[in-house]
Amino acid sequence: MKLPALSDVSFAVEKGEFVVLSGASGAGKTTLLRLLYADEQASDGEIEVAGFNVTGLKRSEVPLLRRSLGIVFQDAKLLSGRTVFENIAFVLRVLGTPRREITPKAFQALKAVGLSSRAQAYPAQLSQGEAQRAALARAIVKSPALLLAERGHGGRDPRADQGHLEPRHHRALRHSSIAPGDPAQAPHPAPRSRRPDQGRRMSKVMEAGAQR
Repeated sequence: MKLPALSDVSFAVEKGEFVVLSGASGAGKTTLLRLLYADEQASDGEIEVAGFNVTGLKRSEVPLLRRSLGIVFQDAKLLSGRTVFENIAFVLRVLGTPRREITPKAFQALKAVGLSSRAQAYPAQLSQGEAQRAALARAIVKSPALLLAERGHGGRDPRADQGHLEPRHHRALRHSSIAPGDPAQAPHPAPRSRRPDQGRRMSKVMEAGAQR
C-alpha cells in the first residue's frame, strides 16, 4: 500500500514573509520544497507559486517558474571550474543583467551572506558552510520573488557551519523565504513556522518561534 508523502497541506506565504518548515527527518520538508519548484509532481490538489499554476505547468514552462525563484540546494551545486564570484556573476549574465551592474550586484549578495573575502576562491577551497553561503548568495543575487532553501537551521553546531538560511539573509533583499529547520535553533526567531506532521499534515503554526 502506497502512502502519500504529504496530504491535507494548505498554506500561503505572504510577500516578505520568512517561513521555517520544522519536523523530523522524513516528515516531508524537502518533498514540499521540490513540489514548489516543480521538481516533483503533486498527484492531487493545486500549487501556485509566484503567479504560476505549478500543478498545470508544462515542462517547457518550468524554467520560467525557476527564473522567478531563488533555490538553495542541499549540496550547493556550485560550478567547480568557476570562482565564487564567477558562480554568482554567471547567473546575472544568463538573466541579461547589464555588464556594469554585475560586479556590484554580485558583491552585494556576497556581503549579505558574509562571504566577500572568499570571492576569488574555488568551490574545492571552501568549507561546507562556505559553499552553502555561496549557493545562498547565488540564489538571492537575482532578487527572487520567493527563496527556497533545502537546508535551513539543521541543528548542527552554528560555530562549525554557518551555511544555513537566516532571517538576516531574508531581510537583506526583502523576498519571501521558505526553509527547513528548527525554530528553536535559529539565530533569530522566524516570524512563522510550519511543521509537516509525520508527512501528512502541515500543522502547529508558531509565531516568533513560540508555539501557539
